[in-house]
Amino acid sequence: MSDINIIIQNSLIDKSSELIITDMSWKIIFRNNAIDFEDSQWSRWARLYMDEVIGEAGLEWEIADKEQGKYYKVRSFSDYYKGKQSLIHHIYDISDYAKLFRELSEYTKEWRRISSCQSDLIGALSNNPCGCMKIALKYFEAKSVVLFIERHEVVIRYYIDTSIDTIQALRVDQVPYLNDSDTTAVFSGLSDRSYTCCCSGRAMTGAGYGLYVLDEEDVDLRYKSMLYNEFKLYLENALLREQIVYENEHDNLTGLYNKAKLNELVLNRFSFADRISVLNMDLNDLKKTNDKYGHDAGNNLIIRAGESVKKILSDDIYGFRVGGDEFIVIALGLTREEIDELVSKWKKEVDKLNQNAEHECVIACGIGYGEAPFDFKQIMEHADKLMYEDKRNIKIARGEDPESR
Repeated sequence: MSDINIIIQNSLIDKSSELIITDMSWKIIFRNNAIDFEDSQWSRWARLYMDEVIGEAGLEWEIADKEQGKYYKVRSFSDYYKGKQSLIHHIYDISDYAKLFRELSEYTKEWRRISSCQSDLIGALSNNPCGCMKIALKYFEAKSVVLFIERHEVVIRYYIDTSIDTIQALRVDQVPYLNDSDTTAVFSGLSDRSYTCCCSGRAMTGAGYGLYVLDEEDVDLRYKSMLYNEFKLYLENALLREQIVYENEHDNLTGLYNKAKLNELVLNRFSFADRISVLNMDLNDLKKTNDKYGHDAGNNLIIRAGESVKKILSDDIYGFRVGGDEFIVIALGLTREEIDELVSKWKKEVDKLNQNAEHECVIACGIGYGEAPFDFKQIMEHADKLMYEDKRNIKIARGEDPESR
């Protein structure tokens, strides 16, 4: 029995692949019908390759029957069948392998995008939680993104879309918390279309968050699920980092900046101002109040002093608590006349806070002023000197011992 006959016999026993024998014009002479397709279908496939020269090495080619979702690999070589030169074609159904390969390729593509998204989110982590919004636009292929952040019972809604470069912020009543991602919500004043919830909840710090995107229905569900986890992790880490930074920079009793933040700003900002004013403030009789009425009463004085400072702060006016009873206000860009107006406003705020208070909050203040080039240390020392003079004058005017603390 010739080799070709052995091949035919084996193919009839083991129908794991299709065996087709054709003449040199690719017309079927024999097939074992192991794979279900019509002879006419073979003729259409063959037309794509019948002009190829098939030598001893043979030819490997592939068939994609997209209508049936089938993929085949073919190995064709030349041999003699019944004394005539013929073509032998082994056809293997590789549909399962092709599907697996497509899924693997798609997964690899998704993973590359997830890895890219992770890198972008890590790069944005040093910013505030809003740093993820433009990244969400990109990776969800969204038209707009809404982020809700709740801090200390204050809720801010942030918004961005593909037509604007800056994030818009608006104070609202509450975060629309949802238990599950992929649920939807409609937000007044934005769009009558539903936004999809990517993630929502509370971070370890207690801050609440909710991230929503518009028009990401075409994104693969598995891909979306992986993205949801990335953005949830980002927001919780960003809110935790924000809280850590806040605590490192602020006094926990008054909410003003602390001494460490003052030193940082002196080094990086205040020393380069064109015009600077320093208000050196000291709370009178804090020790006496603590000793006579307890530390709760003393803390109440400190809090009221801090509140009076907060009333005059702005983008270029900074407030600090730098010691137990010591406060500093730094104002940039104001003239001497504007500083006098600022101090007058502050004193009125102190008077308001003292109304109906059990213990009066009395604060001495000294003002230092300078225009570039200036020596910041000298300005601080001058303000400190004037503060002690003011403290002494206040005590004398009130009939108190000017040396008492």
